[in-house]
Amino acid sequence: MNFILNIQFFGGRGAVSSSGNSHFKFKGSGHSSNTDFMYPAIANNRIKIKNVETAMKDFKSNYLNADIEYAYSIDEYGFVHLYGKGRSHAVEVPKVKETKNMTVIHNHPNGSAFSKQDMFTFSNRDDIKSLVASGKNYDYVIKKGTHFDKDKFKKARYFKS
Repeated sequence: MNFILNIQFFGGRGAVSSSGNSHFKFKGSGHSSNTDFMYPAIANNRIKIKNVETAMKDFKSNYLNADIEYAYSIDEYGFVHLYGKGRSHAVEVPKVKETKNMTVIHNHPNGSAFSKQDMFTFSNRDDIKSLVASGKNYDYVIKKGTHFDKDKFKKARYFKS
């Protein structure tokens, strides 16, 4: 007797449904970003030891030399909650419900440091604790301390024209 088992995975740890139906979708910021969101379980299954460092190592081994931007949003225990595939100069990282202290890592194919949009997103999102931009030669890292003041950060020279 032969059986065919057909299982469909709609998400993984951290996936949320924006519509309440059986297909998981990530709610964006309301604009068309051309970011494709993949199932976080794909990354989580590759990462055998769960911590932020091994998740970042997995990200870099897969996407450091990519021609387009990718992103992981990683919780403090090393689980990927968001896995995005963007364009050559952008990838969207929407907020995942009920998460905090996230580390967001994304690659910059041109090797540059943070963009103005990166800094804006970092300062405005309470769920993001640290942001990493990985280039071919360097990793750029910014972290919020315990007394981070987003209003003062926004007034910094970086946001002036």
